[in-house]
Amino acid sequence: MRWKISSKIMVAIMVCSAILSATIGSIALFQSSSAMKEKAYQNLLLTAESYANDFSKTTEHVESAVRAMGAAVSATINLEALRKDRNYIEEYQYGIVESLIKNFAETTHGILGAYFDINPELTPHLGQEDAVYGAWYVDSNLNGQFIRERLAPVSRFDPNNPEMKWYYNPVSKGRGVWSTPYYDYDIDLYVISYTAPVYEKGVLIGVVGMDIIFDYFIDIIRSVELYETGHAVLLSENYEYIVNPAFKGGKRTRNLMKGTLESEADGKYLPVVEEMKEKSSGVMELNAKNQKTIVAFAHQSNGYIVMLEVPSQEIFEKLNQIRVTMDGIIIVGILIASGVAYVLGRYISKPIEKFRRHFDKTIHFDFAEEENEKKTKADGEMAQMILEIESFRSTMRKRLHEIESKNEALMMAYEELTEKLEKSIALNKVLLTLFHAQKNIQKAEEIEKNIQMQLTILAGLKEDIQSFQVSAREIEQIMNIFLLD
Repeated sequence: MRWKISSKIMVAIMVCSAILSATIGSIALFQSSSAMKEKAYQNLLLTAESYANDFSKTTEHVESAVRAMGAAVSATINLEALRKDRNYIEEYQYGIVESLIKNFAETTHGILGAYFDINPELTPHLGQEDAVYGAWYVDSNLNGQFIRERLAPVSRFDPNNPEMKWYYNPVSKGRGVWSTPYYDYDIDLYVISYTAPVYEKGVLIGVVGMDIIFDYFIDIIRSVELYETGHAVLLSENYEYIVNPAFKGGKRTRNLMKGTLESEADGKYLPVVEEMKEKSSGVMELNAKNQKTIVAFAHQSNGYIVMLEVPSQEIFEKLNQIRVTMDGIIIVGILIASGVAYVLGRYISKPIEKFRRHFDKTIHFDFAEEENEKKTKADGEMAQMILEIESFRSTMRKRLHEIESKNEALMMAYEELTEKLEKSIALNKVLLTLFHAQKNIQKAEEIEKNIQMQLTILAGLKEDIQSFQVSAREIEQIMNIFLLD
């Protein structure tokens, strides 16, 4: 199959347009994919950090208040008097510490209770069922009214008693610590405590602490909505689940404390745990067996960790939409390019086709002028070439017509000369007969010579005419083939 020049040009433009569109589309898609991925990672990380910072503000506020309360207790207690005077502890409790703790409870926003338990080892005169000295104020009705509650009896103060972890954990660590969330049956809410030891001259005076309602954290974690199915998780500093929406429970479980991040059966989160050990915040992609997810985390000031997890497919759903849009744009671009290629192909190939047609006719000696042929304008190299070959063809047409005209004139001259010779021969034959009748032998002989000479000339002319007729027929054939429209 022989393709036209216009078809070749059109195909070339279409192929170039398709390659260019696909290349530009691929580059744009890659760049947009990278930008969207980076933005999604950044947004997820910023969200995790934002929640961690909000939670940290609450916990830092409580930590600061407990430190101030511990400093106030340390500044107001007299350790020497406590050791020597049994009445001093009574005076200290009722005269100073109760009002001090109540004041901190009432002036610290958002807490459930405040307390100070004096080390029972400093008051050996108390019985096992006697309450330790100190003060405990609780907003049990959640109305902002703090009521004094009875402290625990001396018998409960045992490092092996799990109910006393709030007391012995900070003592063993020598610093303030946060407890794990626990359920308060009296107020039907989860509570978390921050407790810190109070020392005076290296001696443990007791433990101060504050309680806050943990449901605030639970509700926030559970309310986090990320894309369609993304969720948030709150972890302890040991990577235990504190709030895990994946664990469905009742009122008293509230998605709390169900395994650890490291104990997942497929080890999915082990890379995240390693990142958490090294960084205060971060974001990474996990390749699980069934699904790819993006995980972001941020540490709180109290050691807790906010972790967000979203399926990659949901994050990059818009990217898939952009990919479809880009494919559509590329297809539309190719269709437009095809239309443009068709028009340009016709426009560009028209003078080339005309030149090829003229040249093909010329090499076959076809110089006939085409009907309804528009005159070419001298615009561009190809147009100039067409003008030159048209000029050559026009010159050849004129020369052929001149040859034809001269050939006809020559033929007429030969025919006229032949006719005259034949008449002259006929006349001489008549004269020859007369001279024979008159017996004029000399004249008769002259006439015979003339007749023989004329016959010879006539025979030569006839031969020439025959040869010329052959040439004329050949010229006529050429003219019939190449000059007739």
